[in-house]
Amino acid sequence: MSTQPDAAPRVLFVDDEPAVLTGLGRVLRSLPAPMSAEFANSGAAALERMQHTPFDVIVADIRMPAMSGAELLELVRAQHPDTVRIVLSGHADAGTALRLVPGAHEYLAKPCNANALRTVIARARKLQALLRGEPLAAALAELEKLPARPKLYAELAKLLVDPSAVSRDIDKLVAQDQALQTAILQQVNLPCFALPRRASSIEMLIQYIGSNCLAALVLSTLSANLMAPRATRNGALPELPTQEALWAANLASQLLHDPTARDVAFAAALLQNVGELLVMAYGDAAALRALQHAQARATTLYVAEQALGSVSHAHLGAYLLEAWGLPYRVIEAVAHHHDPSVIEHTDLDSVDAVYAATLVAEHYLSQRSDGLELARAHLERCGAGERLTVLTQTAERWLRASLPP
Repeated sequence: MSTQPDAAPRVLFVDDEPAVLTGLGRVLRSLPAPMSAEFANSGAAALERMQHTPFDVIVADIRMPAMSGAELLELVRAQHPDTVRIVLSGHADAGTALRLVPGAHEYLAKPCNANALRTVIARARKLQALLRGEPLAAALAELEKLPARPKLYAELAKLLVDPSAVSRDIDKLVAQDQALQTAILQQVNLPCFALPRRASSIEMLIQYIGSNCLAALVLSTLSANLMAPRATRNGALPELPTQEALWAANLASQLLHDPTARDVAFAAALLQNVGELLVMAYGDAAALRALQHAQARATTLYVAEQALGSVSHAHLGAYLLEAWGLPYRVIEAVAHHHDPSVIEHTDLDSVDAVYAATLVAEHYLSQRSDGLELARAHLERCGAGERLTVLTQTAERWLRASLPP
């Protein structure tokens, strides 16, 4: 298996329809970059092939007889965890497909074109290489441990993929932690959520923002509750989500039209600094060096990490979120929220939205003087420069609403 994202990938395509495999073969021949591909017509045949040949990527149809794509990719996750797993479907959108196949990293629609195939594979392999790379492994060694996924969030994640679950079930689950429920309702009743009426219950809140956004709020709040007591020993007073993160989450979702992309941006904006909290709570002297450098020079942790050549807290946060089972698209957006240009893409993406929205939030809440200029420049590179006006008007409205009467 090739470990470098720029090396020609070995890809295994799995579909029970010969015509689909033939079409994928034609798509591959049109790609400008080489790709070593093999084909299997069933999940069993794919697993047999993988026992003898290592593959960088597996692309599996979601609906196959005997063994579905979901079942296959779950087995691949257990047996070949470093293989990128992509689900292929002609019957669902990205959000639905990735929810139905939790073992998948990414999604491709049938029929897929050459550019979509190449881009999805390239991005997934780049993230996989980052998460499995030696620099991140060395940085992780400077942490005492990785905290376990919060139990309540794990139970919530199960409910979100249960087709029989309803919002009342989620309400009952969150209500088990009264402090958590109170914290979330306080957050969402801030001006930046602009709810049509004040939310008084989690069930009511789900109607306004959806269960995926609720899950992100739950995890961000539980993360702070989990790690804050340890972080205070290092002189930190962590808060997650911060007001800036709440603003960024809502602004980022406004930049996008696709529902799945909006949910991804919302979650990534809320969780973008979970790696910083991780370092505060579990870092040793080496891991804390960049944090201390930032505090001494009144700069951001990202700037301090660059000055010291340290691994980004964004990458550490992405690793933690992967360990906690978050969707790959959220992990990618968290990993690159400081440098979205490293991701191969052309249209405005979730990671672009998080980057620009965070800059706008910092401009209004932290008086960052260059925030709007940086956001405008990036949105213009994405062909969406005109959307900055909407963000600034929205942020100014929230700021006025936040001021005492």
